[in-house]
Amino acid sequence: MDYIAMANAALEKRARAFEQRKAVLEDKTFTDADKRTRVEAIDAEMDALYKEAESHVRAAEGEAETRALNERGAVLAAGRNRSALQPGEWRGLIPSRGEWAEHRALAEGVDADGGYTVPKQVHSNYISLLRQRSAFLQIPGLNVVPMTSNVLRIPQLSATDGVTAPTAEGTAITEDDSTWTGPEMTAFGYKALTKASNEVLADSALPLRQIIAAELGRDISGRIDTDAFGTATSGKVLGIFRSGANTKTTLTSGNTAVTWSHVISAMTDIEANGGRATAVIANAAMGKGLRLERENQAAGTGAYLAGPVTDDPTSRAAGLKLIMSNRVPARSVAVVDGSRLYYGLRSTVLRVSEEAFFANDQVGIRLVVRAAGVIVAEASSVQWLEAASA
Repeated sequence: MDYIAMANAALEKRARAFEQRKAVLEDKTFTDADKRTRVEAIDAEMDALYKEAESHVRAAEGEAETRALNERGAVLAAGRNRSALQPGEWRGLIPSRGEWAEHRALAEGVDADGGYTVPKQVHSNYISLLRQRSAFLQIPGLNVVPMTSNVLRIPQLSATDGVTAPTAEGTAITEDDSTWTGPEMTAFGYKALTKASNEVLADSALPLRQIIAAELGRDISGRIDTDAFGTATSGKVLGIFRSGANTKTTLTSGNTAVTWSHVISAMTDIEANGGRATAVIANAAMGKGLRLERENQAAGTGAYLAGPVTDDPTSRAAGLKLIMSNRVPARSVAVVDGSRLYYGLRSTVLRVSEEAFFANDQVGIRLVVRAAGVIVAEASSVQWLEAASA
């Protein structure tokens, strides 16, 4: 049975469902409630197809591991009389069901330094995990670009003569004089390392290797957000709040909170420059203010502007995804067009080593994510709203 072909078929169906999801979100004839219902149904279908593909991949892995173990057994038996092997010796070469599942989730094959390198599908799973846990990587429309070198390059048409007048029939078309630029970002490594004793790993009732690896992913997601929402201009992954990557509006004295009026104004500024806002990103303090803002704010009465509490005001507002993060600068809210942001991922490598801490009888687990960015196509695509300090 060709499990890989079956997995690819499921992933192709999932890709078509994703395109259908995008079409629903972009269809202006649907109400927000209709979109939410349709998107939830499509998301459920995509999850099911992902699990189906994953099960086929695991089945293919099982076949490959069985073949590898048989080859290993043949090598061990070489030079011995096969008839001398005891009945249980061949079976002893195959790990138990629990050990097999645990090691397959983390590793495939021993490399030169005694560790394990994760299979490609585990790399993909970690990308999904990072996107779930990183506030920045959740921005709708964000371009996450696979990198083939340590430099992320995005060719960009920065200037053009444009069409100045209609061209008459039978008249030669005037050649356009365009200017191309190529913003570049260098990849930096986010690295996390931990170790655990073999006794703890062996005695625990929980799958500690997977839990530890997941926690490393959580830590790196936080570091990604710190940089992506940062103001640094060199020496690390550059964020959307750095100078030149946004259009900043500082509210006048007395305006100590960003309101929905400011957000809608920023959305309009993005649209006026040919973009389309996809998310509102807020520091926790500013985000609370937006969620609690009411029709009659002074009296504390009236409906919540972010939507009724029986709806979904905590995740969406003004038709945009509402993202909260304390890694966003203080007193700040950003309205962004995610389709104009580019973030590069060079590699994600998870290794488990039984040898690195051999003398202490410990297992080392290391996760390395190499990333570059953030490239912002034009400053108008990130509208930074900063409330007054007093």
